[in-house]
Amino acid sequence: MPKKEGMPKTERRRDNRDHPNLVIQGVDLRSGTTVRLRDFSARAFAVESPDSMDDKKTREFEFPLGLGKIAFKGIPKRRERIKSASGQPLYLVVFEFTWKTPTGRLAIDEFVRSVRGEVA
Repeated sequence: MPKKEGMPKTERRRDNRDHPNLVIQGVDLRSGTTVRLRDFSARAFAVESPDSMDDKKTREFEFPLGLGKIAFKGIPKRRERIKSASGQPLYLVVFEFTWKTPTGRLAIDEFVRSVRGEVA
């Protein structure tokens, strides 16, 4: 797909992502750090975290889903430091979903539809 004139590549990626209507907090299961879901698509998601997660290793996250929880993995693709109200370091880290099975893919699809409000 050709690049649109005057639109940086990163802005195109952000345009295809949805933002949750409510604050959705989850946990990085590796470190126990609380993260906030910032935006998501069917292929990627971004979290706000006090941890820069700059080790480039796959991370597993757990988020609430309905009356339960869902866990999924992602590979960090991009990060940037962002301003926080407290003055403490805060990072926006973008992950690409990883899944090994069709069942894993279905779980991610259900999560995305749930956050969009498409399922009860």
